[in-house]
Amino acid sequence: MIHSSHQQELYPALRILGLLFLVALIILLIPMPAFFRGASDYLALHMVLEAPAIIIAILIFSLTWHTPHAHATRSLIVLGTAFLGVGIIDFSHTLSYPGMPDYVTPSGSDKTLTLWLAARLLAALALLYVAATGWRVAISPMSAKALLLGVLLAVALLHVLVFFFPQTLPRTFIEGQGLTPFKINAEYVLIGLYLLAGALLLLRMRRQRTFNASDLLVAVITMALAEFFFTLYADFADLYNVTGHIFKVVAYVFLYRGIVLAALRQPYARIEQLSDMVEQTPNPIIVTDTNARIEYVNQEFVKSTGYTAEEVIGLNPRILNSGKTPRENYRAMWTNLSQGLPWRGEFINKRKNGEEYLERALIFPVRDDNQLITHYIAHKEDISAKRAAEDRIRHLSFFDQLTGLPNRLLLEERFQFLREDALHQDQKMVLMWIDLDNFKDVNDSLGHVVGDRMLVDIAERLQNCMTVTDTVARISGDDFIVLIPDADVAAATVRVEQIKNALGESLHVDGHDILPTASIGLALFPADGEFFEILLSSAESAMYQVKASGRNNYHFFTSGMQQKSSRFLMLSNAIKLAIANNELRLVFQPQMALIDASLVGAEALLRWQHPELGEVSPDEFIPLAESAGLMVQLGEWVLNKVASQLQQWRMSGHPVIKIAVNFASVMFARIETVDDLRAILHAYDLPPTLLELEMTESAAIQNPLETLQTMQQLTAMGLHLAIDDFGTGYSSLSYLRHLSVHKLKIDQSFMRELHTNKDGQAIVTAIIRMAHELGMKVLAEGVETSEQLEFLRAKGCDEIQGYFYSKPLELDDFADFLLRHRE
Repeated sequence: MIHSSHQQELYPALRILGLLFLVALIILLIPMPAFFRGASDYLALHMVLEAPAIIIAILIFSLTWHTPHAHATRSLIVLGTAFLGVGIIDFSHTLSYPGMPDYVTPSGSDKTLTLWLAARLLAALALLYVAATGWRVAISPMSAKALLLGVLLAVALLHVLVFFFPQTLPRTFIEGQGLTPFKINAEYVLIGLYLLAGALLLLRMRRQRTFNASDLLVAVITMALAEFFFTLYADFADLYNVTGHIFKVVAYVFLYRGIVLAALRQPYARIEQLSDMVEQTPNPIIVTDTNARIEYVNQEFVKSTGYTAEEVIGLNPRILNSGKTPRENYRAMWTNLSQGLPWRGEFINKRKNGEEYLERALIFPVRDDNQLITHYIAHKEDISAKRAAEDRIRHLSFFDQLTGLPNRLLLEERFQFLREDALHQDQKMVLMWIDLDNFKDVNDSLGHVVGDRMLVDIAERLQNCMTVTDTVARISGDDFIVLIPDADVAAATVRVEQIKNALGESLHVDGHDILPTASIGLALFPADGEFFEILLSSAESAMYQVKASGRNNYHFFTSGMQQKSSRFLMLSNAIKLAIANNELRLVFQPQMALIDASLVGAEALLRWQHPELGEVSPDEFIPLAESAGLMVQLGEWVLNKVASQLQQWRMSGHPVIKIAVNFASVMFARIETVDDLRAILHAYDLPPTLLELEMTESAAIQNPLETLQTMQQLTAMGLHLAIDDFGTGYSSLSYLRHLSVHKLKIDQSFMRELHTNKDGQAIVTAIIRMAHELGMKVLAEGVETSEQLEFLRAKGCDEIQGYFYSKPLELDDFADFLLRHRE
């Protein structure tokens, strides 16, 4: 039932009590030695036995009375003042012992025993009070003084009664008879009081330790044993009397030890504990006097700064000054401290080895009991790593990780900051949306590593065009935004020309020469938008207008662009669902032989009927599909639809002709393309000669080695290949002879002025002649007039396609066209 906090002290105490009980038992059992029967020199022995007890009693008072106020308790002061009274009374008891000179009045047994009982009673009551009330109740200095005065008055009154009115007090000893019943009964009462105090102390030990109850328990039980022996002696010099005095001294020793632990050791132990805590705290601590001279530093300060305590004691903390802390910090610090207020702030300090570090400090004044400032304490923390981490997080949050430019979030934050000034001062701002032209082709052909390095170089060029007040940000992929404060149309024009010229210079990336161009849209604040999202959308609309107008240019935003931009965004989202929503269909444009006007094939053309916007031109939605990465998905859909339709015509008895399908360049980059085509032909049981795959001239040379390999595999399967829009792309004659191509399709742009444009006629003639020399057939697109037809027939063109014979036909109409041209 004893609380664990007492057990470490209690068990040794119980062993001591056991030893004392054993000694008491031995003394009771052995015969009394003759030496202790009326020893003539007992007076001196009595003085020797009482002196330690008196000294200890005075020491107990001295210790308790001078305990610091923070640790002084009512029980401690009661015990101390009571034992001051006990010491005084025991001193009078010693001087009143029989055989001593007169002490105010004649000394004698009755007088000395009365004083004895009074001292024991005062001690017993004090110990009983402590055992009953505990230890934690605080006491004010005034209450302590009042208690001391009360004890001294009570002691003085006792002396008056004993010295001058002895007849009013009960007799304690009668010569020739020995101890009176009052004396013996009084001893038993004292024994009861001590035992009661011991029982209460044991009950106290069931709770958390607040004082050294174990030593007090030994003290009260030993005093009870002492009183027991004082009931047994027959004269003042026998063994029982001596034993009682010895036990009393032993009890006082344990009482003193318990008081020392409470009044001295515990407070100083707490101070040592506090000192250890300060030494072991993970942050540097500095204590200075009011003149800022260092008086104390802990071990963490030594580790952090590299200075030893001996090197800095007596110096000013400015020895850590790096010279980079703003002076305002020091002024604010001393303003607060001079007013007795704490201060929090940061210093850029320097270690002994010269290394700089960022330190956060809390400095506050320390006051004495009179509220006067005596010291300053600085509690510091090295936040260099923390601040670096915060800066890293901020950089990750607000900057593009590839180029190091601000991202969209930081761009918007800077816009909001500039917006307030611009509105207040009636200033304009310019926002540019810069989108690189054909950047996807760079990634697809040269790889993303080259593309990333190109973006880094572009970012550097853009930054070189900026002033300190401008902001250039990368918000996604190849899209850059430039924000120019306090700029109008004229200033924006000058700047965008600088940017255009800077981007127009060739880039050298990993052995590749790249000539970048950009489409740039400009929007003005506040005319084109007062808020960030609106202004950004306006610049984007202007940029898409540049894209639609041929790229590599710039435009300012106009109100009409917003409608185009809204349509573009709407179609960009809708194209992704067009297949699932069954909005796509195929139309077929016949291809006729010039020699006899027979039907030799048809081109399958993709059409999109949007449920709200109606028919959407391929010139509009094909670029959207390319930017959305849908060309493979659309290509597979077209191939399956064409193959399925060819199968239906065969099964229904319709004439079966070769169908040409536009084949996107991205299809040639896929390893799976050949296997996918083989699977489609097998699934619909079609001969490969019924499919003709058309690719643009630029796509054919984009990746010549990969393209050649894929084309050879497709040709080996029996598929026909054609180059579409020939003559409008790169000069690819050196590659053409290596490609496994069956047909060249002359672009319709050459047909429009064929009968009047001599250069166009020469080009068409050269294409036909070259194709025939290479064993290829030639098909002319966009033939609409008889003059065009006759020129082509005269030059030996093999096939034509255009409105002269038929526009693109819906499925049912084309089926009828097939039946009409069966023969």
